[in-house]
Amino acid sequence: VSDTDIEISGEPIASGKTKELFAAGNGLVLVCSKDDLTAGDGRKHIKLPGKGAAANEITCNTFALLNACGNPLLRTAFVRRYEDASFISKQCTMVLLEVVVRRSAHGSYLKRNPSMLRGKRFDRLVFELYLKTSGKVWNGQSIPCDDPLMIIQDGKAQLYLPTEPVADQQPFLVLDEFPLSDRPDLLEQIEEAALRAFLVFEKAWQLQGGQLCDYKIEFGFTS
Repeated sequence: VSDTDIEISGEPIASGKTKELFAAGNGLVLVCSKDDLTAGDGRKHIKLPGKGAAANEITCNTFALLNACGNPLLRTAFVRRYEDASFISKQCTMVLLEVVVRRSAHGSYLKRNPSMLRGKRFDRLVFELYLKTSGKVWNGQSIPCDDPLMIIQDGKAQLYLPTEPVADQQPFLVLDEFPLSDRPDLLEQIEEAALRAFLVFEKAWQLQGGQLCDYKIEFGFTS
């Protein structure tokens, strides 16, 4: 995609805590990383000069790495870097699921499994799904938290509080219909893609002297 194929709109079509999206024409969007740094679902918020460019470099490098693998399952929406703090992507319709893969026990996993030793390494990768929500509402129904843990069993999605021990809970809501409930084959592909991508990143982090503990990714559909 050359610069002549890109037509950036004046106003963002979407804006979040750390990124803004602009229509770029031809089924493309411009993704701009902000210098904003947030934590606690936005409750903590500062601006860190240069953070947007650094985040964009990591994002572009990791997406380009997956695209270079040649595996259709690992193909991303990333097209190319645009400027220091932005890149061009295919425009997608989001699947309302947050996909988490874990190599070791950290964060909310410890809250759901309080007997687990912090940092314990899993020989087998842990795959988790969370229902992506906003304003503690799902399909017009109030729920006790955003982004609940979702466990699919017998074709139904059981929703749990993600910060409480699962063993002490009953699901607060059970859904007959949920994202991709009519396409279990795609849910299987998402799991396989997430696990394979994690292994790619894990090796890349090891080659840089680091250790990848966990990650969260999202999926979507192009036109």
